[in-house]
Amino acid sequence: MILAIDAGNSRIKWGCYRDGEWVSTGAASHDEFSLLANAWSVMAMPERIVISNVAGDQARRDISGLLARFPTQPQWVTAERERCGVKNGYSDPTKLGSDRWAGLVAAHRLQRGPVVIVNAGTALTVDALTANGEFLGGLIVPGIKLMMRALTTGTAHAHALQGEYARFPVNTLDAIYSGAINAAVGSIERIAAVLSACAGSTATLVISGGAAKLLVPHLGVRVVEIEHLVLEGLIALAEATK
Repeated sequence: MILAIDAGNSRIKWGCYRDGEWVSTGAASHDEFSLLANAWSVMAMPERIVISNVAGDQARRDISGLLARFPTQPQWVTAERERCGVKNGYSDPTKLGSDRWAGLVAAHRLQRGPVVIVNAGTALTVDALTANGEFLGGLIVPGIKLMMRALTTGTAHAHALQGEYARFPVNTLDAIYSGAINAAVGSIERIAAVLSACAGSTATLVISGGAAKLLVPHLGVRVVEIEHLVLEGLIALAEATK
């Protein structure tokens, strides 16, 4: 069994993978470590542990403490120049976030043709991957909640999440919510259009993350939603580095 862990800015997601399928998965925010401790305390001993951590040194220490009961040495993923058929086009490949790297690896493994990989979390990342596995680069923009928070913190519109999407909003809450959705969708569809033009074929959009379901209904391109995209990539990376 492989235990894969994705420590993001807001949540820590994990999954146990055996014989080609997920046997259990879970998630907890960074202030809910007791949930992780409870889940991992009754877990069978993993043969391998693979981790993506973009949440900083404290998260690494906290996760390491919870995993200390296992004799297995964790594999802390960092982006590389090339692995699993993906060629990293970042100017300094090691500076690419490990979650984005794992998402690229998963998308290349699961999809054919050019792909735009979107992780809709605290931040929204939009990455372009060619059919032959070349990572061209990508965007990082504020996620839906961050955009709304920037407009509402300290104002009378602090409850903008209660807004609804409208093509032409006629109240402020709907205007803030719809503006955040359109800004995110615009970033995604712009990269999809440019990649499709460069590739000479329509790019597939692969999306994951907590805000994915907010965006999918508004995207005018072919969308494949993969719930555990980063975890899928971590499994591929673990299997490639046996």
